[in-house]
Amino acid sequence: MYFLKNFKINFLVIGVTALLTTTTLARNSDDDKTIHRFHQSLLTIDSHVDISREYMLSDDFDPGLKTHMKVDFDKMKRGGIDGVFFIVYVAQKKRDAAGYHAAYLAAMKKFTALHKMLDEDYPQQIKLAYSPEDVLKIHEQGKLIAMIGVENGYPIDHNLEILDQFYHLGARYMGLTHSGNNDICDSSSPSSKLGDNKNEDKGLSQFGRSVVKRMNDLGMMIDVSHASDQCVKDVLTLSRAPIIASHSGTRALMNHPRNLPDELLKQIADKGGVIQIVGYTGFIKADPARDKAFEELEAKVASHYHAREFSYKLHENTPEYIAGTNQINKDYPLATVQQYVDQIDHAVKIAGIDHVGISSDFDGGGELRGWEDASQSENITRELLRRGYSKTDIQKIWSGNLLTTWKKIASYRLKSLK
Repeated sequence: MYFLKNFKINFLVIGVTALLTTTTLARNSDDDKTIHRFHQSLLTIDSHVDISREYMLSDDFDPGLKTHMKVDFDKMKRGGIDGVFFIVYVAQKKRDAAGYHAAYLAAMKKFTALHKMLDEDYPQQIKLAYSPEDVLKIHEQGKLIAMIGVENGYPIDHNLEILDQFYHLGARYMGLTHSGNNDICDSSSPSSKLGDNKNEDKGLSQFGRSVVKRMNDLGMMIDVSHASDQCVKDVLTLSRAPIIASHSGTRALMNHPRNLPDELLKQIADKGGVIQIVGYTGFIKADPARDKAFEELEAKVASHYHAREFSYKLHENTPEYIAGTNQINKDYPLATVQQYVDQIDHAVKIAGIDHVGISSDFDGGGELRGWEDASQSENITRELLRRGYSKTDIQKIWSGNLLTTWKKIASYRLKSLK
């Protein structure tokens, strides 16, 4: 494509516009072939795709094969998804020596799996991008694009050298926290099981301030999804570079602490950052009956396996949990693509068209009616067209805004580290 050969991130949308006429395609939304061609012409990036603890260890979790996973190479190609951030996620546990050691090993297991996929098993199909420029080069080569993000800073312990190690392994963003407070900052979802006080929000810790500074020095994206409101405010104040929310929703449309209030949406945008809207039903529509059904399912599955409590590590891929989830989705329907794009609409209204992107959270709970896996990603483009978004704006939402922000953040990397 011409625009890829001559791409400068600031001019991404100009190249896309050159491919097609400037007339909004929503008027021709009944023309499936036209919409399909347009979607395939886009450079599309999903900023948050989880991977299993068993990734690359069996055929069930080998993305080069046709699998039950929501994202594998076949589904990416059928859905017109060019690249994804694969996520090294580690759940929050006790903040002691044993907990930190186990978290580090869990993170390294996922890094190892990703590099096995990239370096050993499928180098002809997919390649790791270390920079926005790499994204474009890999796309020109006709390969799928892999990027790596870390979800939860817990595995770095109190050691910035581990953060450096993760960066050198390819991680280009790190979420500071997850469910449960850690020693970097407080979470939007404090855990009483871990002893967190749900009535206080201390924001960014002293160690967290050093993490923010080091991430700026590395040119690494700071991800505030899952962070408490005060933590987000502290990061916005302290960070020299823009920041991202890799998979968040809008609190104005769905009052959930994991979603961002309008005030923070605007502040992230004003700093030059981007908010990647997440396709997770629980952050899009309230359904207490669905939540209760999942609590009952988890208790039932734990009991079946004689466990004290449900564990995603042990139980999420059991036939009982999978069958139960499918039944819950029938009884209590998922949010729709239309409701998801309502979230995009609101984020664009508050943050502006240059500061909003797309995130599925596939294989980590993300799923919508009409966007059940990566193969159905064209439906997002279809709905954006139906609502009158221009081709230029759709390209921004699908990758242009994220790449622009990434380039800005990377420019803060210390010259002494290059």
